[in-house]
Amino acid sequence: MPSLMVVANYKRPFGPVQTKQEGLRHYLNQLTGSASGDVESPSVFVLQNDGVALDAASYSGQAIGVLIGASLEGELTATIGATAVAVATGASDLATMTALAAAIRANTTVNQFATASNLQAYMTLATVLAGTTVKVCGITFTAVATAGDVVTAEQFSISGNDTADALALANAINRHPALAGRIRALSIAGVVRCVLLDSARSGVEAIGDASASTITINQATFVASTYCYVIAAVPGVIGNFVTVTVSGTGLTYATNGTAGQLGSGTGAYRPLFAQVFIP
Repeated sequence: MPSLMVVANYKRPFGPVQTKQEGLRHYLNQLTGSASGDVESPSVFVLQNDGVALDAASYSGQAIGVLIGASLEGELTATIGATAVAVATGASDLATMTALAAAIRANTTVNQFATASNLQAYMTLATVLAGTTVKVCGITFTAVATAGDVVTAEQFSISGNDTADALALANAINRHPALAGRIRALSIAGVVRCVLLDSARSGVEAIGDASASTITINQATFVASTYCYVIAAVPGVIGNFVTVTVSGTGLTYATNGTAGQLGSGTGAYRPLFAQVFIP
C-alpha cells in the first residue's frame, strides 16, 4: 500500500523530541524550511512506495523477531547485528527477559538500528472457520476461505492449517494502515503474538472480542512477558536483514522471516538516485 519516508539531514539540532500533532507540525515546518532555504539542510531523501497490493509492499512497518525465555540459567546472550548483549539470569524468567529487553534498548551500538520490548498480548487459533472475527486494537479482522478471497486489509485467509492461518492473521495485522505504527505481530505455530511499539499505550491497546471459541484470547492486554521482541528501528523490508542469534540455557529465537534474521518488515521502497534532493 502507498507509503512515504522522508529523511532530511540538517546542520543544527531540532531540540527535544516532539510528539503527537504538534510535533508533526514542528517537523513539517523543518521540512518546509529545507524547501525554502530558510533552514540549512544539506540533503533530503524521499523514499516513495505506491504499491496497492495487500502484501509485503504494504504500509511501512518495522521488522521483528522474538527472544523466548523458559527455564533460564546462567549468562544469556542475544547477538543482534553482530553485537552481543548479555545479561545474567535474574530471580525469574520474567525478570530476566525484562532485563534483556532493557539491555538491548540501552546498548549504544544496537539501539542505532533496533530496539526491544517484552510487552505482549497473544491469541491462539484452532480450526478457525470462514466468517470468524477477532478485534485487534480496535480493528476487526475476518477470516475468509482462501487467499483469493482477501480483498481488504481487514481479512485473512484460513486456507491452511492452524500454523498457516496464524501467519496469515499476523501478516494482516502487520499490513493494516491503522496498526502499522502501533503494534507488530508474529506467529509461532497456531499462536499470534503482538508486541506494543509504544509502551505508553500499554493501558490503551488490547486484543479481544473473538466471535467464536476457535480463537482463544490468551492475553488481551499488553503486559510484560518472557517473550522479548527485537524490533527494527526503521520501518521497511530493510529491517528483515538484521541478524539475531542467541546463546545460553533456555533462550531461543523465533522469526517469521529468514532463520537468524528479523522478519515481517513491510514497505518496499525502491529508491532512485533522482529521489535524493540537494537544496
